[in-house]
Amino acid sequence: MLQAMRIAVEFDRLAGPLFTDLNLTASDGDKVALIGPNGCGKSSLLRVLFGDLQPQAGHVVSGGRAAFVRQEHFVLSEPEHEGQYRRALSELGLRRPIDWDSASPGEKMRHELACAIATDPAVLLLDEPTNHLDLEAKRWVAQFLRSCRLPIVFATHDRAFADLVATRTMEIERGQVREYGGGYSAAMGEKEAAHRREMAQYEAQKKETRRLKATAEATLQRAADMTKIPRKNVTFGMSAPHYAALQKKLDRRARAIKTRVSQLADRAVEKPFEARSQTIEFSTKPIRGSIALQVRHGCKSFGARCVLRDVSFDLKRGGRLALLGPNGCGKTTLLKCLEDPGWFDSGEVALAPGGQIASLDQERAGFDPDHSLLEGLEGDSDAARVLLGRLGLRGDFPLRLLGQLSVGERSRVAMVKMLLSEANVLLLDEPTNHLDLAALEALEAALNDYPGAVIFTSHDERFIEKVSSDRLELPPRE
Repeated sequence: MLQAMRIAVEFDRLAGPLFTDLNLTASDGDKVALIGPNGCGKSSLLRVLFGDLQPQAGHVVSGGRAAFVRQEHFVLSEPEHEGQYRRALSELGLRRPIDWDSASPGEKMRHELACAIATDPAVLLLDEPTNHLDLEAKRWVAQFLRSCRLPIVFATHDRAFADLVATRTMEIERGQVREYGGGYSAAMGEKEAAHRREMAQYEAQKKETRRLKATAEATLQRAADMTKIPRKNVTFGMSAPHYAALQKKLDRRARAIKTRVSQLADRAVEKPFEARSQTIEFSTKPIRGSIALQVRHGCKSFGARCVLRDVSFDLKRGGRLALLGPNGCGKTTLLKCLEDPGWFDSGEVALAPGGQIASLDQERAGFDPDHSLLEGLEGDSDAARVLLGRLGLRGDFPLRLLGQLSVGERSRVAMVKMLLSEANVLLLDEPTNHLDLAALEALEAALNDYPGAVIFTSHDERFIEKVSSDRLELPPRE
């Protein structure tokens, strides 16, 4: 069993706590999905559960050793039990231990998973385990986790994966933690129903407050009108004392209504939070000609191992080409060769006149952790702030150190850096990795409106369907 009690984590007093008073219990067979926007604290919570981050409050009780597979900074882990490691590796679709220097990020992730499984842990902690996995490997991981009797806690932005695996879902958002039964779809259905109830309650409260205020004003007006009534009402024979008494009664009623309005205000339900939509705009230079990029007979080998053989294609101006294929087939290698044609062993790459390339690598490297976000971007600070805001990085984010940002936040910063380059040919290696749903939808919309050309890799089927205009399937590695 894994139990976390009243956990509080805060890195910056000005920014406030990531979360407070968080409780989590995972027994044998429980699979708890952690969801929420980038920077909400999912990775930090996993580190607290693992024991390498001390919370400001609360404590964790675990029934034994935990295994933790992180989402970045892969290191070559050495398996403790060779036989178990090789069995796990085989089930993950790798026939033999990897060559670390030439392995793809997906192969490295599967190696880390196999090493974690081979330790026979009491608790399994996974941070974005599907980020670099192809569809076949995702299916195996989902099947393995579903059948596993260990307590498992995993952070993910993969909606389909959470639906397949999770028995419970915990959402961390704006410092609040809510728990739902089932996977992502069930959690979002329950959240949407709760949002509708809260919005209905909020609207009903507003309506009642308006009604009471109008009633109070009308009552006060009637009381004021009493002073205008003649001392002797000839028609009805009512005396001045009668009107004075009626006026006092109306005054009392109006004050009572105002008191009720004040009490409603004290117990007012806040308007339910509604996230602002995130949009991205690109500023590109025009490409002259109908073909933005042309590749002919590209080949690449690492020693005796051929990775790319006779690759040829045309990238149209305004085209969005999806590179498809299993982990290790050479998608990332091909993008590197397109960015630097000297990487090809043979073949030709022709960039259209006026063509300018910008790339987003899969591991989001290239930033100094001691620089502020704006220093890392280097370009127009006003434009950078606008783009960061459209990707959800608002407030004091531009002043924070890059080393303090989550992987998802650094992914957005890398995208902003790419956008500020004004490039018209984008090379995107798994651009959806580490992005929360709002940023993912913003990226999909932007790429569909992008006037330049795009080549991207992705294992996100929905993203491919929404963005790609053409597809190139690379064969499995020989």
